[in-house]
Amino acid sequence: MRIYTVFDHADGSSDPTDPGKGVIFVKEGFCWPALFFPIIWMIYHRMWLVTGGYLLASFLVTLGSQALLAEPVYGQLVVLGFSLLVACEANELRRWHLREKGFVHRATIAAENLARAEQRYFATGIGAADTSCAPEADGISGTGGTPDKSPPPNGPGIMPVVAVSRPPKPHSGHTSWGFSMPEGRG
Repeated sequence: MRIYTVFDHADGSSDPTDPGKGVIFVKEGFCWPALFFPIIWMIYHRMWLVTGGYLLASFLVTLGSQALLAEPVYGQLVVLGFSLLVACEANELRRWHLREKGFVHRATIAAENLARAEQRYFATGIGAADTSCAPEADGISGTGGTPDKSPPPNGPGIMPVVAVSRPPKPHSGHTSWGFSMPEGRG
């Protein structure tokens, strides 16, 4: 089973025909395309800031490994280690980038493949029209997300339950991260 994180626009304005305005599924774990073609992978996902950071970091790692290590083989091992690190963290970078663009984490789904994850997500009715994940301003405190207790769409035992994580409710005068903000901010 694979784990997929589902992102959607905060205002619910999803458009399946526009890749920048649709529901996006991001797989957890290692990203093979980011290992072999990291720059192409980052440009494909329109992660311009991440691409610039990667180019700068890879230049510094290559320069540093050549300057500090006498043997070229060790320098190549350092560059290979950096490439593996990027591939391990690529999907997390993509999730960060989506949050920065205004996307909201709607659900986390366990499925055999992407098509099955999409089927489970849209079958539960969580989809783009759901606004229950929006933070509420009722002053009720919460330290973490509250899971959705709805039953699976095809009855118990037929499909695993889709785990839905809702954002924490903000405290009065606090951000959702738990630290205080001055009055009139946040």
